[in-house]
Amino acid sequence: MCDDSDCDDSMLLDTFDQLNLEEIGPRRIAVYILEDYYGKAMADLSRENLGIDGRMREMNLKSQWGKIKVRIQSLDQHSIPDEYHSIAPSLKEIRDNVAHDYDYEPPKSHLEDLREYAPQWKAWLTDQAHEYQEVRQELSARQTLIQMTRNTLQEVEQESEWLSSSASFFEEAHDDAQEMLTELDRIENSSNRITTELVHLFSDAKELSQEVNYDEAVEALVEQERQRQVDAYLEEPWLYEDM
Repeated sequence: MCDDSDCDDSMLLDTFDQLNLEEIGPRRIAVYILEDYYGKAMADLSRENLGIDGRMREMNLKSQWGKIKVRIQSLDQHSIPDEYHSIAPSLKEIRDNVAHDYDYEPPKSHLEDLREYAPQWKAWLTDQAHEYQEVRQELSARQTLIQMTRNTLQEVEQESEWLSSSASFFEEAHDDAQEMLTELDRIENSSNRITTELVHLFSDAKELSQEVNYDEAVEALVEQERQRQVDAYLEEPWLYEDM
C-alpha cells in the first residue's frame, strides 16, 4: 500500500511512461507531468518538514528549489548530488519554452533523464527534509530564531542575485541581505540570549523577503522592457517601419 501522496506520484510517472515520446505533442504533455511531480514533491516536503509556508505551491520550480536548497545547505553534513543541482532550473526552462512557444520541441533525451531521476531524487529529498526536521526540533528557541533569520536572508540573497544586474532595487536587496547576515553573525557571537537586536533583525529579514518576490520581479522586468520598447518606438518610429 502507498499513502495518497506516493500513489499520486506513481500515477504521474505511470502516465508519463505511457506517452510516446517520439511524438512532439506527447513530449510537450510530458513536461507538465514532470512539473507536477517535482513541484508537488517540493511543496509538500517544504510544508511538512522544512518549515516553509504554503506560498511554495505558487512558486515556479526554480524558486522552490532555491528555498529548499538553503534549508539543506544549513545541515552540517549536507551533500547535494551534482546531477540534482540542475533538475529544477532546467525543467523550469523547458516548461517556460513549452508554455510560450507552441512550436517548441522538448528534447526527448532530457525528458527521459528527468523521468529516470524522479523517484531517486524524491527519496533523497525526503531523507534530507526529515533530517532537517529532526535537527530543527533539537534547537533551542534562540538557535531556531537565528536559523530562521539566516535561512530567510540567504533566500533573499539567492533570489535577488541574478536580478541585481537588471534592476537597482534587487542589487540593493542583495547588498542588504549580505549586511544583515554579517550583523546576524555578530549578534550570534555576542550573546547567548534572545536579544532585542535579534528579534528586530528577524523582523527586518522577513520584511525584506516579502519585498523580494521572484514572480512579481520577473513580471516587473518584462513590463519594464516592454515599456522601453514602446518609448523607443515613440521617439524614433521610422526605425521600425521595415520591421
